[in-house]
Amino acid sequence: MHMQKTDVEKLEILLPHWIDHNTSHIEEMKKWVSIARKEGKNETADAIEKAIDGMQQTSEALSDAMTKLPNI
Repeated sequence: MHMQKTDVEKLEILLPHWIDHNTSHIEEMKKWVSIARKEGKNETADAIEKAIDGMQQTSEALSDAMTKLPNI
């Protein structure tokens, strides 16, 4: 018999997935910061770094959310 996951169980799966997804995007963006700087596009690199900071804050908030779930 197939049991449907509760919303909390879905969150227990989604939160780590979102964090991993962010981490992979952050790593890719860091490579492009370096490329932008090599090309003399410092303002672009700075803007990407600002986005990276925001994504890191998002991942921290998602990690905090995980600690608030009952079965983690």
